[in-house]
Order: sequence, then structure tokens, then C-alpha cells
Amino acid sequence: MKRKIILTAFAASSLLFYSTQAFALLSFSAGVPFSHTITGKYSDGTEVKTDGVSGMFIQVGVPIFPGVGMDSYKTKLKDTTIELATMIYNLY
Repeated sequence: MKRKIILTAFAASSLLFYSTQAFALLSFSAGVPFSHTITGKYSDGTEVKTDGVSGMFIQVGVPIFPGVGMDSYKTKLKDTTIELATMIYNLY
């Protein structure tokens, strides 16, 4: 009887906390951007250049259904006080 309980507990915990996403019941992912590229020109013809990016992304998924995620970035433009804010919602 104890053996069945131990095996059942091990199987249940393996499904919840398995190291491979294919066998996990729920997967999380989070991070920060390393780089961000913006291309374009101002109305006077000069090129738009960035001075850095900050932000984060979060994703949650299950093996059977599509996962959802959210990205939030703030990009400072070089030689201006303008800061672009970008919010992206993902379905993967």
C-alpha cells in the first residue's frame, strides 16, 4: 500500500515539476530584452537611432492548448527626450 502511494506521489509531482516542457502541466517563461532595433527617418531625413531598451516579457502555457504572453518595452531615442512604449500580447 505504501509503495502505491509513493509511486502515485512521484508520478504526480513529475507531471507538475518535470524539467521537459513536453511533460509539464504548466510552463512559465520570463526575461528581459538584450537589444531592440528601430528603423526609419525623421521628417528632415535624419536616421532614427536608439539609446537603449528596457522591459520584460512573460509567457504561460500548457502542452495541449496555445500559450499566452505579454511583452512590454520602453525604447529611448538618441538625442531626444522621446521614449517609445510598446506593449505586445502573444498567442503561441
